[in-house]
Amino acid sequence: MSKKTTNKTTIPDLEVLSVRELAAYLGTSVWFIRRLVTIRKIPYTKIGGRVLFYMPAMREWLRDNTTWPGKHTSDWHRKRYDPSGELIKLMNRGDDNFA
Repeated sequence: MSKKTTNKTTIPDLEVLSVRELAAYLGTSVWFIRRLVTIRKIPYTKIGGRVLFYMPAMREWLRDNTTWPGKHTSDWHRKRYDPSGELIKLMNRGDDNFA
């Protein structure tokens, strides 16, 4: 079994992590992970009273929730400040001289 080293702890390369292990892996607090579970923003499995995270599902969740430079999931904020849509058209065209 290989091990992954984070800045806080060493975690075995397991298929399933506990709340504490996932928090250490992501570099966040246990409270934050529990909050994500409570509002159902993160995939998890509950066995008895224990919350567990399947690592292949977590990797997919991380990939799906990554924000890439230059890509926007919503143009709402730009439409609010540019009702004509001219700025949005320029940005979508890839023109760097839209400012």
